[in-house]
Amino acid sequence: MRTVVCIFSLLATFIVMTNVATADDDDGGRADIRLRQEIFYLGEDPNPMYAVCRTPMRGPKRANSIIFIHGSGHSGSIYENTPDNRPGWSQWFLQRRFPVCVVDLPGRGRAKTTPDIGTLSLAEGAIAIRQLLAITGPAIMMGHSMGSQTVQRVVANVDAEERANVAGVVLLAPVGAAELIPPGYKPYPEDAAVDIGREAQILLFTSSEQFPQEARENYLLSLHPESARSLNEIVIPGIAPTYGPNLFDGIPTVMIAAEGDIAIPPELIPGFADFWQIPLIYLGRDWGFRGNGHLFMIERNSDRIAQRLFVYLRQQGLTTMSR
Repeated sequence: MRTVVCIFSLLATFIVMTNVATADDDDGGRADIRLRQEIFYLGEDPNPMYAVCRTPMRGPKRANSIIFIHGSGHSGSIYENTPDNRPGWSQWFLQRRFPVCVVDLPGRGRAKTTPDIGTLSLAEGAIAIRQLLAITGPAIMMGHSMGSQTVQRVVANVDAEERANVAGVVLLAPVGAAELIPPGYKPYPEDAAVDIGREAQILLFTSSEQFPQEARENYLLSLHPESARSLNEIVIPGIAPTYGPNLFDGIPTVMIAAEGDIAIPPELIPGFADFWQIPLIYLGRDWGFRGNGHLFMIERNSDRIAQRLFVYLRQQGLTTMSR
């Protein structure tokens, strides 16, 4: 298997200069941003990861980038725009002068399609994100659902030099520590991708009060079948890797969950946070946001949640400007 090395990424790069919407910054001022856009294919051939990175060009920018990592059945589009076509979180944080990267994990979205998606491992995405960290420098990894498992693999496998580039971790509606997953899940056959079907998609992803129901069909059309192996790596003992309780030691890490999330068993969430000894923020209990579900980054109050998350990151010292 051939590694797609950095020179391949550079050849796949192009630059765009444009204006993004003017936005309030954290000091109450206004920021009109011109940006550079770069596209990378990273990881291992024949299953590279797609990454689009956007960086503010003029004026100050944040010292830490943000890497947005999607969950199962999804692609990076959930961070680009909401189903009702409001700016997504990648745009929101870009407007606050963060360099941002949105990825499509191998075999998903804009990444190269592959006939063997049933056997794609989360390890392939983790390898590619490690390469992306070498390009971005210090970055906050923001992983949603299965994307949080990819983040775990990255953190568990980086060396000391690479770990210095993990500025922080935000686990959104996460699939947590494999040590705490209860037994009883049946493994998926890995000879094909897994399609959970429309009924399950509607129930798990769109049934919250805050989901924009008028745009539900637009959202559902963005979903795709998921790798059976990747799903098995989340919940099947002996397949799901374990990393121990010290995985995030020394890395500012937070877990954010919605009380109305039915995709992740709610009784597991506190145990994940306790196992790693990291803060757990419930959107309702702690930040006053009601009616959210598994995909709160695209629900009606997503901008308000992003603003509250920004404040939290600032309190952790993760929003400083580069010199």
